[in-house]
Amino acid sequence: MSLGGSEFSTVNDIFCVINAHREGQVICATISSVKRAVLYATECGLNCQALVVLDNPDDITREIVLRECENFADVHEVNFRDLAYSRNYAAEISTAKYTSFVDGDDLWGKNWLVECYIVAEKSDKPIVLHPEYNIIFNCEHNHVFHHVDMDDSDFEFESLYRMNYWTALSFAETAIYKSHQYRKNNILEGFGYEDWTWNYETISHGITHKIAPGTVHFIRKGSLQDSLLAQTNNLNSLPRILNMYRRDLYITDDSGYRIEKMKGNQNCIYVVEETLDESSPEQLRKIA
Repeated sequence: MSLGGSEFSTVNDIFCVINAHREGQVICATISSVKRAVLYATECGLNCQALVVLDNPDDITREIVLRECENFADVHEVNFRDLAYSRNYAAEISTAKYTSFVDGDDLWGKNWLVECYIVAEKSDKPIVLHPEYNIIFNCEHNHVFHHVDMDDSDFEFESLYRMNYWTALSFAETAIYKSHQYRKNNILEGFGYEDWTWNYETISHGITHKIAPGTVHFIRKGSLQDSLLAQTNNLNSLPRILNMYRRDLYITDDSGYRIEKMKGNQNCIYVVEETLDESSPEQLRKIA
């Protein structure tokens, strides 16, 4: 449902998407950061369109967004109750060459859109761009996280099985987001980290994840009740990046492990880890 703003009547260079739900007053800073980035991009000759996707919002967040985004952004209210679907929705209606996302409690740096556009236009291969730095704040130990570029020697693909290299606050050709949609979070069933899963799946399809030099995002750590990441961590959810996370009867994952669901224990998946000594018995390790 469209609550305000103009229709997408022209083709823009960049579609700027704010994903929001119940951030309250916090979203004011997010909108301000997007306005500043869009203004700078406009001054550099780029055409930008902004959209706020309100997914099952509370009244205060809706009120603030409509007030702060008047004459700036379109506002669409949906009821997916899922961040992955909200991102997919925005990508589907984007008419711009590029799309970029920011969550309703995080902040873009001023030069984010411009630097990404420059790198993307020069690239001769499909890429997804991330900021060079994330500044994590509003927590006990504020810190700076340096993103890794896949073309750097520091990048190790195997590490993606253990950690998520990049957040979902990315920039890419809209066609990439349309053809590689985010998977729904099923946190209560044990699956989350839609950005981690998406990063892995796009890499598996030949898309390179790179950084835009000199850019930064500011990532706000929320409370356990309000933060999707905190809920995901608290419930020990898993990303969908290995075949071992599928609930099939018997499969083989990329690492060569054989996996089978044990009879009589339908809620568990076990990995059959073959030892180097073929005469040794196979060991079962419960993973979920």
